Amino acid sequence: MTNETTLIMEMISNFGFPIILSVYLLFRFEKRMISLEESIEKLNIVDKIIEDRENN
Repeated sequence: MTNETTLIMEMISNFGFPIILSVYLLFRFEKRMISLEESIEKLNIVDKIIEDRENN
């Protein structure tokens, strides 16, 4: 192998796992954020219904 190829392989082995782990965690975090956003939207709807009932 050439010196450049060896360097690239070394970089992948050193940084590949952290990058893959970071991507995996970001996808999991994104799913939780979507779930949290949906919950907040539902809470806003319920809050509006309660507010409307109190005003009438």
